[in-house]
Amino acid sequence: MVFVSYDLGDSLAMDNTVRAPGAQRFDVHAYHHPSPLPMPEIAGWKLWASYDGEQWQPVPVRAVGEGRFVATLVHLLAGRRASDQVSLRVEAWDVDGNRIEQVTRDAFEVRDRSVTAPGGAH
Repeated sequence: MVFVSYDLGDSLAMDNTVRAPGAQRFDVHAYHHPSPLPMPEIAGWKLWASYDGEQWQPVPVRAVGEGRFVATLVHLLAGRRASDQVSLRVEAWDVDGNRIEQVTRDAFEVRDRSVTAPGGAH
């Protein structure tokens, strides 16, 4: 079985939002459950993002090895996106054909740089 994880790391602001407009880079990882036996190599990964849960745009990913990838998602200003909530859809697979397809609704929120966060944080 293939699993996936996301690490938004430094792309998150102190209020757990991502700033827009601009590019957001984050790490993604496809992997297997730990096993004493050799596991098949991760062969590929596709990622999409949506601001409304219906229209999905592909997100470029770059392989960095051992099932790890770097994704680059470009966010537009509020007036040019359907909402501030970002959902992620992923497909990942290994060389033996094991595959995962997963949707994470409202994975994170986008906030325009000019908007003040609750509590006054920017």
